[in-house]
Amino acid sequence: MSEVYADILNSLTSGLYNEVNYAVREYIQNSYDAIKDAIRSGLPEPEESYHIAINITKDNRIVTISDNGIGMNEGLLNEYTSIGGGTKTDPELTGFRGIGKLSGLRFFEKFVIRTKMAGSVSGYELSWDCGNMMKMLSKRPEDTKRIPYTKFIKDFYTITEVKGEDKDKHYTHIQLINVVDAFKDQVSTDKIGDFIKSNCPVPYIQEFQYANDIINNVGDDLFFVNVFLNDDRIICQYYENKYGLVPPFFRIIKYRDKIRAKVWFSWVRDKAENIESAEIEGIKFRCKGICVGDKNLFVKHCMPPGRGEKSKWFTGEVVVLDENVLPNTARDRFNEGDDSKALYDSLKKEVGKELSLIADMRSTLSAAKQDVEKLVKAQKKGESINAAASKAIDARIKELMRYRDKGTKYGLDFDVVSELETLKKGAEIKVIEKVRTISDEVDETIAKGDRGALVRKLIELKDEEAQAPTKTSRKEFEKPIKKIIEVITDKGDDRAVKSDTGNAENDKELTGESVIRLLIRYLNKIGISYDEKDVRSFVMKEINNV
Repeated sequence: MSEVYADILNSLTSGLYNEVNYAVREYIQNSYDAIKDAIRSGLPEPEESYHIAINITKDNRIVTISDNGIGMNEGLLNEYTSIGGGTKTDPELTGFRGIGKLSGLRFFEKFVIRTKMAGSVSGYELSWDCGNMMKMLSKRPEDTKRIPYTKFIKDFYTITEVKGEDKDKHYTHIQLINVVDAFKDQVSTDKIGDFIKSNCPVPYIQEFQYANDIINNVGDDLFFVNVFLNDDRIICQYYENKYGLVPPFFRIIKYRDKIRAKVWFSWVRDKAENIESAEIEGIKFRCKGICVGDKNLFVKHCMPPGRGEKSKWFTGEVVVLDENVLPNTARDRFNEGDDSKALYDSLKKEVGKELSLIADMRSTLSAAKQDVEKLVKAQKKGESINAAASKAIDARIKELMRYRDKGTKYGLDFDVVSELETLKKGAEIKVIEKVRTISDEVDETIAKGDRGALVRKLIELKDEEAQAPTKTSRKEFEKPIKKIIEVITDKGDDRAVKSDTGNAENDKELTGESVIRLLIRYLNKIGISYDEKDVRSFVMKEINNV
């Protein structure tokens, strides 16, 4: 193996861990694994139960991470100063590269670990003067490229034995002491607590109504540990009843003849948009308890092309079980390769496509409900549903019916279809009632013998007919329109119709101009091009031939 030089410390600490939160996460995952190890080793559960405790001093200068996991002996603690390999090689454990243990060196002046294994009356303490060590690295960058790592660090740490310990106790306490000024604004109870809620293997809040469902469906592969912040505050995940989520849906991702992931997802009831709360928005990956990346990792790799933003309409988690799919050291993504690609492809096919469909259905339902609101509001203003609006309603209903069978499986409410149909039927009834009133007016006008008024009434009826919302309501116009045409052209009964002028030629001119205007208006409505001279010639010829 080639020699490792001291300058690697800069690469590892500055390159991989640029926030205090990331260092805290690394130590929490070590504690998480230590508790897993203790349970698998058959150690009796401590009276206070297995847990992790985070304590931050009031001045935000010191962070302590403690656990009552399996602990370390002197040999393991010595390995804690090494680079690579680490103390863990079991892929069941969260961290196994041996790099994260160094993550706090950059941010604090001093790093102290005190640990003990069960059955021993001695514990051990590692004290690391990381502040002066990092200053030396920055002052002598060229020299550190030639000084072996192990030789360089030996002057900055000590390991001592702590005797007289309780034989049955087992624990690890990590103290990160005196945060460097450049990073002090990153250390606070709120900032670190919020990060842990979003990224670490902490339980769901007890009152969360779907907690048991998720645990029962994914629980064997979700191992949560109670984490206390400043002794008395238990940290829980953000999921709460206040968000109004629908009951979660569960999916099993299987490929190469094995279950490789388990998924749960949900969304905010009665909303078709991004989830408002950034804390729970989107689908997150969880690998051995710790989150990998953020919601954008699922967007990038697991949603159909052009549909990425739709995943932010949902909340949920992908619990990765494939031991060959490993997060990179920074835990902002998974290592690229055939295994991660197989996972992403399966998720896109089984979940991403499904989320996209659900989003489309919810979007259509939301648009339909907005349609209803607009139509009701317009009706209150005295506006009626015209032919164009009716056509739009028909299109919306057709779209909804295409989704109905699939949508009901997700508990989506399609009652809006009935609401649209009711509104359309109501508009139809109103038009029919109006036409019947107009028919009475037509009879009165015929009785008066007013040819000019009849022509104007004919134009009015044709306008109304063109705007009628349904085929049934348009049919109602046929009788009064036919009656007027028969009278105007003297093809009806023998009732006399008086002219406006008393002059036959003037009667023909009046009728002709009115019919010309009517025909031109009709041609415009149905989108047929015409020459006005041809229309005028045709109408006058027909009238003269009557």
